[in-house]
Amino acid sequence: MEPVCPVLCRFAGPVCPWIRLLPPMHGHRETCPEGRLLLIFCRYALGMNEMIIREAESRDIAAVLAIYKAAKIEGDDGFTVEEATAHWQRFRAYPNYRLFVVEIGGEVLATYALLIMDNLAKRGRPSGIVEDVGVMPGRQGNGIGRAMMAHAMQECRAAGCYKLALSSNLRRTDAHDFYERLGFERHGYSFSITLVSSEKH
Repeated sequence: MEPVCPVLCRFAGPVCPWIRLLPPMHGHRETCPEGRLLLIFCRYALGMNEMIIREAESRDIAAVLAIYKAAKIEGDDGFTVEEATAHWQRFRAYPNYRLFVVEIGGEVLATYALLIMDNLAKRGRPSGIVEDVGVMPGRQGNGIGRAMMAHAMQECRAAGCYKLALSSNLRRTDAHDFYERLGFERHGYSFSITLVSSEKH
């Protein structure tokens, strides 16, 4: 299995300088023997607490909703915890759609969703799509977003994806700069159409 280290050194390195001090192995720095970035140590940037990226559980739903609201992904008309839990129970049965959370010091501070999609084109190679990336405002700038994107890339590599894609609102120029610093490239246009009114009936 491909080690995660090249990804971690690139994305977490700028906020965790200690990573660069690890001894090289097989031409790179081995930082995750399992090859899956489920546990990341960013002690330098995160006050000596470990950062854990894991799949969400039912106990995390309230925290995920709070992140959505704080990060302005969702407004005041979003799901209640009970509604969101029921909806999560439904889509967690999908084979390749997963909700991840970032836990630091026992507190859930960030989240993202990852869809790995099968294709008939590209000789059947799957592709990955990231959605609903959110970090609590008070913890932004500490490398959490970088770690989530490194995690998403490693998950996609493990699944044999030929690409990982995401979309970002045109007004969020700070987010565009962030993704470009991580190596994402602007590719084409993203189009959407509103099919259901946001007004409650």
